[in-house]
Amino acid sequence: MSSKVWTTRPQAHPIPADVAALRQGHSLLLLLGSRRSSSLIKDQRSSVNRPRVTNPRDPIIPTVPKGPIGGVAGVRFPVRTSQGDRTGVRPINKATQLLRASVSDPVEVGLKVLDVVAERRERRVMSPHMYVPASDWEARFHAWLGSPWPCPAVEGFWTLWPLVMSLLEARELKVGRGAFGGWGDGEPGMTRAIWCLVLHSKPQHVIETGVARGITSRFILEALERNRSGHLWSVDLPPQLKAELHDQIGAAVPSEIRSRWTYVRGSSRRRLPRLLQELGSADLFVHDSRHTERNVRFELDRVWPVLDPGGYLVVDDIDVNRGFHSFLTDNPGIESVVCEAEPIRSDPGRYSGTGLFGIIRGGVRLTPRPPRSA
Repeated sequence: MSSKVWTTRPQAHPIPADVAALRQGHSLLLLLGSRRSSSLIKDQRSSVNRPRVTNPRDPIIPTVPKGPIGGVAGVRFPVRTSQGDRTGVRPINKATQLLRASVSDPVEVGLKVLDVVAERRERRVMSPHMYVPASDWEARFHAWLGSPWPCPAVEGFWTLWPLVMSLLEARELKVGRGAFGGWGDGEPGMTRAIWCLVLHSKPQHVIETGVARGITSRFILEALERNRSGHLWSVDLPPQLKAELHDQIGAAVPSEIRSRWTYVRGSSRRRLPRLLQELGSADLFVHDSRHTERNVRFELDRVWPVLDPGGYLVVDDIDVNRGFHSFLTDNPGIESVVCEAEPIRSDPGRYSGTGLFGIIRGGVRLTPRPPRSA
């Protein structure tokens, strides 16, 4: 059976103020974009031998960053070069792609621009020493689960991992950080933790944000099959300016295990609130979408009130933003553990060359602060 795909527009909630504003400003975005493209063409004709870099403060049309490689990704602004006939080709293509995407889904494009701006602002306040990983993180969360450590289920993980890698290699798809158009795939450390969480806690409602090739999705679904119960909902917006990557989404998930999978197309800001309202509860939530404090807090602040007391939150790449830290600060008393990731290849720009992820245990219900408006 094939997985379910949910593409309908949300109807149960009023339109957020930022989304409404983006709809109203859509025509302005198109106008500015067309002017931007025209100016690049004009420069190409009149200034072939005059190299120039666009002003980093120019707010008109930043290109979408390629993701959190080597730290928090920044805004990549078009660069005009003086390389003969190639002058201006790249920025014109980017502008054209952005305009096309804004016509097909202006709200998602506008939300993406807001995320890029927020990400750029957050870089200036990020501390590289905000988190300290626990050397015994696997033993600690297994103690929460009431399961032994070393865990017998880990052997099953390492049996399945090379099979998943070989499936992707057969399609000539590289894996690791940055391999999916600048974004990364699930890595062994976090994926192994999620594998054990699913097998031992036996969740019924599993939600993840971000899919890419679907490595994490594959291990969740395989564990659910072993449990013979539970379902996975994956909220994911394919790269809007990289249509060539769309057929790679979920490539690691074979058709025979997709009956427990619903793919919810769209950003978490648009799709997650409605999904949570329909499900009513969550047993396991995995954040692996855009890694900004703004986005992490949006997701965690909405999942936490409906998280089952025996549930868990898993947050990837916590060392590239303050979201995990600020959530714990605003909700004192929550049990959590910081874990050192195990990337396929070393990433010198990340914590200890590896990066970090975090796990939060449900069950504490102190009076939290209201969700942030973002």
